[in-house]
Amino acid sequence: MVVGIDPYDNPVKDEMVTFLAKRGITYTVLFSDHKLTETYHVHGFPTLFILDRDGKIVDIHTGFSKEMGTELEEQLQKML
Repeated sequence: MVVGIDPYDNPVKDEMVTFLAKRGITYTVLFSDHKLTETYHVHGFPTLFILDRDGKIVDIHTGFSKEMGTELEEQLQKML
């Protein structure tokens, strides 16, 4: 399951439904406040938290690269 969390945008004011639809985002996106980035020590975007079946954080990826999709797919396949 993929869930996005946006700690900066206002879902109504920033017209996030339209923004996400234009970009083909189909996974659930939740909105939070800036405190979330402090709580989880997020220092760059995107930051991806990989959780196991028990909800334990097993890996964290920060930033974006061309290889990121392949790397994440391989990691998730190993976890299945």
